[in-house]
Amino acid sequence: MKIKNLLVGAACAAVVVMAAAPAARAATGSPTDPYSNGATPGTGLVSAVVGQALSVFDTNCHADSVITMGSDTTYSLHQRLTTIYNASEGLTPQGSAAGSAAVNGAGSLTCKGAALPVGTPTGDTAIGTVGTDPLASVVTSENLDHDTMLDLFPTGSGNGINAVCNGVSVTGAGIPALARSSRVRNAGECPNQDFWGYARDAVPVIAWPTLNAGLAPLAASGLTQGQVRQIFVDCTITSWNQIAPALPATPIKIWGIQSNSGTFATFNAYATVGGIAGRNANFCAEAQGGLARDLSENDASQIPVADRGDSIWGMSFGANLSLPRQAAGSTLLRLGVVGAAPGAANIAATVATIRNATATGYPTGRYLWAVVAKPTKATLSDSERAAMDFATWLCKPAAAGAVGGHTSLLGADYGLAANTAIGTFERFVTLSDGTGSAGPGNATVGTGRCVAG
Repeated sequence: MKIKNLLVGAACAAVVVMAAAPAARAATGSPTDPYSNGATPGTGLVSAVVGQALSVFDTNCHADSVITMGSDTTYSLHQRLTTIYNASEGLTPQGSAAGSAAVNGAGSLTCKGAALPVGTPTGDTAIGTVGTDPLASVVTSENLDHDTMLDLFPTGSGNGINAVCNGVSVTGAGIPALARSSRVRNAGECPNQDFWGYARDAVPVIAWPTLNAGLAPLAASGLTQGQVRQIFVDCTITSWNQIAPALPATPIKIWGIQSNSGTFATFNAYATVGGIAGRNANFCAEAQGGLARDLSENDASQIPVADRGDSIWGMSFGANLSLPRQAAGSTLLRLGVVGAAPGAANIAATVATIRNATATGYPTGRYLWAVVAKPTKATLSDSERAAMDFATWLCKPAAAGAVGGHTSLLGADYGLAANTAIGTFERFVTLSDGTGSAGPGNATVGTGRCVAG
């Protein structure tokens, strides 16, 4: 898809835009400079300052390729976002009328010289001559070096995180520098990487009242956390009428989720609370049909049509709404909060409840993460630096022209385009509701788009 199509779509769609502008960046090249927040590692929620900070945009005067790897859930969304980034503005290519003579040697793609404002960082390598700034008079908050993001086919969040954090080379592609993840950082995982949460999603339980009229009451009431646990983990609820007498007295057909996925990790964390030790959220599905009952995430079309009326499964909210063929006519069920009082109402899966990252939000809410190297990592490859630049771009405030936010010499609104990709095309949830502040529990970095996790 062409960038102009994405930008035109952004202008035409009703999307959420972050309105507040952040404080100006400090006039230093410190890797811990622009913003920091108090996110608790592994949750994306704020409790105490941990010092995670976005990197400062820099340039090495040539275009790098950045391999991304991981999540199935975010694959299509990431392709939209990287298409916008790949085509966004940056430095002037050498050899053009606006370019200068070779500043950094033959083969350089970008850089042109100009007066260097006092205190302006010039990046991590010596560029040009002392007293010149290759960034002057050009956009400095978009894709400076015209780097190219390349999204590998999905392999699951866990595989992507492992490759990025442990430097695992992918045959034919090299070492990925950005992991796409739909799960949080595990305890002690990836000490040299930052997790940036740029959107919200959830993993509702889905069923098919449209194919089984007897399940209509379930669509209205939903399931408590205890009932989800008894169905998927404990195997003590095996027929619908054990949930409520008014439901059919027919067996429930349970399906599991690919276990290396972030979708499974999120659902498993919810379903197993209070469950039988040593079991996970695929246990009862596998008890019914072995490992064949564990399906690739977010494609309900894998469930035979004849079985869907009595089936139950966990699936991404965004994927369910944006991929109607793969959702296969399913219904998102209300879910109960862990530890809710008896009789407490279950919570519907909506944009508002999923944006709410507190205990009153949708119980299986989660962030979508971009995992990149820390600016303080001892040794950084060009690809890792370029991946950090993409994450910084992704986390800019959406408001066009905001200080520290997206800017354009051509009038393109990159923040709006990114929000449209997230909320309109792919049906995930932006962190702000458009009122100028983030949704409950989403303490963004500065007033940007991301939380730290």
